[in-house]
Amino acid sequence: MNPVRPFICSVALLLGLTVFGPLPGARAAGPVEAKVAGVQNKFPEELVFSLEASSTAAEVRSVTFHSVVGSGPAERRGNVEIQRGREVKATFTYKTGGNSFVAPGADITYWIEAEDAAGNKVQSDKAVVWYEDTRFEWRNLKEGTVTVYYYGGAEANARRAMEAARQTQQKVGNMFGVSARPFRVMLYNTPRDITGAQPVEQSETRRGEIIRAGIAYSGEDLVQVLAFGGSGAEDTARHEITHLFVHWAAGNNVATWLNEGLAVWGQSDGGQEYVPYFRRALGNNELLLIRGMDSFPGKSEDTLLAYGQSYSVVKWLI
Repeated sequence: MNPVRPFICSVALLLGLTVFGPLPGARAAGPVEAKVAGVQNKFPEELVFSLEASSTAAEVRSVTFHSVVGSGPAERRGNVEIQRGREVKATFTYKTGGNSFVAPGADITYWIEAEDAAGNKVQSDKAVVWYEDTRFEWRNLKEGTVTVYYYGGAEANARRAMEAARQTQQKVGNMFGVSARPFRVMLYNTPRDITGAQPVEQSETRRGEIIRAGIAYSGEDLVQVLAFGGSGAEDTARHEITHLFVHWAAGNNVATWLNEGLAVWGQSDGGQEYVPYFRRALGNNELLLIRGMDSFPGKSEDTLLAYGQSYSVVKWLI
């Protein structure tokens, strides 16, 4: 994550949906059929799926909803509330906010399973819905495995972000052997816009101090970047894309100082914004203990020191 201070934001909400490919058609493996008849996007809280199942042999007794976000592999599943019968229609609410947060811009692969009282089962075809931030009309640029999404006439920013992404593929992705994996860069034009696409910060103090100018979502295969324009936004993209590569190469158990130090190393500016904090702490003998940096400090200046110190160690190691 790459922090910039300070902003407090609000957001307006609309409705929308993008589905890649047809909705899952009814698949019969005997007397049972099941399908997803429609999807409604209620960003940022949920998706609502309309489901249908039937059986010529017995009452439909259960319907289960399955989904995978991004390239997975984690699968979410939920039991659908139905009234048993030979033909059933129901809805399933798929939460995307709060503790079930899904980053907008992600693909969600979904399907359902149905079973009747005689034990006959069927699984519908799989389909993919693009979980869209419906506040904006999105356009995109695509080169190789990288897609940059933008809105509001920000094509120039999108082209700079694409160049930064391809450079990071070469510098970091190749080093870790994961440069061929596809990912997306979601560009937001203002702090208010990007905050409305992120998990809600629980701490009111942190919410008032920090706007997250970039976040990497490895499960969703995407990064969000605040496109101020210029090298700041480009280096935020480099920083967050490096986080994707580190996760894909090494998983979830990378120490925070190493993860963030590598992400700063992935930038083109060498983390110049953090250097003054590091030099001051070095001169005052106030450096942080590396072994104690499993998570970064809550105070803003200490956080910036942690970034600078982590980068200095990674730079020495590389």
